[in-house]
Amino acid sequence: MKKNTFCVVTCVKNEGPFLLEWIAYCKGIGVTDFLIFSNDCDDLSAEILDRLDDLGVVRHLPNPTGFMNSSQHHRTALTYAPLHKEFQRADYIVIIDCDEFIFSKIGDGTLQSLVTSLDEPDIISLSELNFGFGHNLEFRDGLVTQQFRRSRDKVPPPEKPRRGVKSIVRRTDKIKEFSNHRPVVDPKFFNEIKWYDGSGKPMPMRFVKNHKRGINCQGRYEKAWLNHYTLRSGESMLAKLERGDAVRQNRLDTQYFKNRDGKEAEYSDIDANLDATQAELDRLKSDKTLADLHEKSVLAHKAKIEKLKSDPKFKTLWQEIVETVHG
Repeated sequence: MKKNTFCVVTCVKNEGPFLLEWIAYCKGIGVTDFLIFSNDCDDLSAEILDRLDDLGVVRHLPNPTGFMNSSQHHRTALTYAPLHKEFQRADYIVIIDCDEFIFSKIGDGTLQSLVTSLDEPDIISLSELNFGFGHNLEFRDGLVTQQFRRSRDKVPPPEKPRRGVKSIVRRTDKIKEFSNHRPVVDPKFFNEIKWYDGSGKPMPMRFVKNHKRGINCQGRYEKAWLNHYTLRSGESMLAKLERGDAVRQNRLDTQYFKNRDGKEAEYSDIDANLDATQAELDRLKSDKTLADLHEKSVLAHKAKIEKLKSDPKFKTLWQEIVETVHG
């Protein structure tokens, strides 16, 4: 059977300390290409991505919004991405952020095994599983997937059953538009599209036809899902709040992290991919230039955190983060 290729498309701003783990993890589950757009970084993210580009690991491009006077970073990048060879030659497009880790229980845990198990569908939309602070106040340079273990329960409360999705999408003429959470299907193909959830069940037609970015996640975690480390540590959350958001600039506030501090369950499923991740990470860090850039980015992240903690404008925000982390 033909082995498929998978291209990840993403936007990045000030994610330097976390990039290598995420790329190593993605490579470990079978991602073959990366198309990464950076947005005005000041923590050496762009330099790390440039080095990865030099090494042939990713394709790194500045986001066109840098000269367009636009804040529509995701929309612009996803409009530009299809023009590039990495996108054009891929069998599947995977639009995820670098705090999102796809996990599959099928076969060897790779994307190939997942799509093969479903007879190579057009789309698989995976429900997110939000991981919270887990009482981690301080930023530590280490694997995010090992530091943050507390999350939402896979069984949602009846009053809040909806969760966002991210999608693995076959690059065909059935897709009218690629977007951040799910594609838009050409209406001509509504009745023939093969679109499944993380349990391998067909998505309801109402979801296929509308543009909703999430769905009732009850019973949708049986085969695969998306670990979303949207907060990481309290200190990193402070830096994220200062950075802003690539989708909606004013979205990041105290309610953002309070609503996403999942803590009612603990899952370690992702440990099944730990050896593969570590092997890929060791390969990346065997390049001295890349390893040095990573260390400098870690120091830049720490310096940014200390600067913000001493800034009167962020004093109240930091106190609320501390209270939430320890709560």
